[in-house]
Amino acid sequence: MLLFYFHQRTTSHFFEDIENHESSDEKNLLNESDVLENLGIETKSQVSKIKNIVNYKNPKEMKILHETKLFDNVGETTKMPINYFAKPEKFVQNVSDCVTDKNCYIYYHHVGKTGGTSIENQFWRLFPGTKQKSCCFQTMLERFRKNPEKYCFKKFSSYQLMGYGLAEVIEKCMELHYKKTGNKNTKAIVISTFREPIAKTLSSIHQVCNKNLGQRGDPRKNACKNCDYDKDPEVWNQFLKESTRVYKSLYRDISHMDRDGVEVLTIDLVDITNFFEQLKKKLLDPFSKKIIPDKRSNKESLEYCNFKLNSAMIKGLGLAEEIYRRLSLGA
Repeated sequence: MLLFYFHQRTTSHFFEDIENHESSDEKNLLNESDVLENLGIETKSQVSKIKNIVNYKNPKEMKILHETKLFDNVGETTKMPINYFAKPEKFVQNVSDCVTDKNCYIYYHHVGKTGGTSIENQFWRLFPGTKQKSCCFQTMLERFRKNPEKYCFKKFSSYQLMGYGLAEVIEKCMELHYKKTGNKNTKAIVISTFREPIAKTLSSIHQVCNKNLGQRGDPRKNACKNCDYDKDPEVWNQFLKESTRVYKSLYRDISHMDRDGVEVLTIDLVDITNFFEQLKKKLLDPFSKKIIPDKRSNKESLEYCNFKLNSAMIKGLGLAEEIYRRLSLGA
């Protein structure tokens, strides 16, 4: 498999030049060959790929490509995931096929504040005995590393991890399946949920500030009590960094996780209810009857802080918004 990487020094200087010209008409005169050369893109398939993903004449899009390291450790066969909004029938068909295939496993990438509880509850009902803790990050990863068999051989398993953590889980699980069963027909689907970044960031802020506030560190505790960006900008900007980090990880690590036997599916929070309605229609009993509409509303508490994102914070989520747009387009 051919791997290709950024030429770090050349590319960094290239983007510095773009930023210097960002306010002038010169940004519209970028030469295609210069862009591709600076990115180390040489083969026809690589050229085709980059032109399908970004507008190479747009400095903002090229800068995003650089920041997300889209091509870092990405092979020639990489493809974008199937997104529910873009291809609902294919998405539902792939999940339905995996549900009924004894050689197929479902790994859920639980991203906080993106409908993860609803996803988990539905699949736990579909597959009794698979329920287990999915929280959180390093603690979850350490539990997995101690006993990967406990997780890998469940029909459905869920993980609240950054993208690179889930990539480790999938790699290990597929290795164990092949080693233990010798079955080269073992397949897996990875389902990852996401949400519009402004709404996700605001929901995260409200959870931190209005749920178990006493357990937070002093800086966040004080900021939540003030509930005012201008009084604690460093604290609030940290939420922006955390959101952007999640979306970069989604795009870089999850979206390009496809390998032999593994397919990646993504779905927006707003589409989850419709997805399960369509999956219920697609499946036969006994699976179909186990899918029950989730009518519970996860109402946010605003007891201490009903925060409002200002224009500076919204601008700070620009990269996350761009990635969200690309994920929404899907394959």
